[in-house]
Amino acid sequence: MNKQIVSSEEMVNGHAASTLRIENLAQNMVLFFTTARKFLAKLNVGGSLYFRLKMTNTRARRALFKNRQATVLEDYLRMDRTLSPDDLQADLPQMLENLLHETAWSLGLQIPQEELGALLKQLINSIEK
Repeated sequence: MNKQIVSSEEMVNGHAASTLRIENLAQNMVLFFTTARKFLAKLNVGGSLYFRLKMTNTRARRALFKNRQATVLEDYLRMDRTLSPDDLQADLPQMLENLLHETAWSLGLQIPQEELGALLKQLINSIEK
């Protein structure tokens, strides 16, 4: 379980705005799943794994990715996934790309999967070094 504040207060046109940065969310997800992958490699897990992403109090927050910006219209975001240990070992980049793409879309951002894939590749490579 990992619980943290993923928004930050930033000044926009002289006003404080609560901002969700997709780059920061991606970094947190890569760290979480990379740690989970290393931990589960030490255990003999034969069944499926349950993952839940839940974000609350999201309405009217600013969502950003590079030069793209959106205002979140929903009060909360929740996604549930059942993963196999193979998803974490062999398919981690693709699984993260799909999860992050759906998260960004739910927050109101239309981001090409190629851009998310490039960001995730960079983050995964920097963590695994």
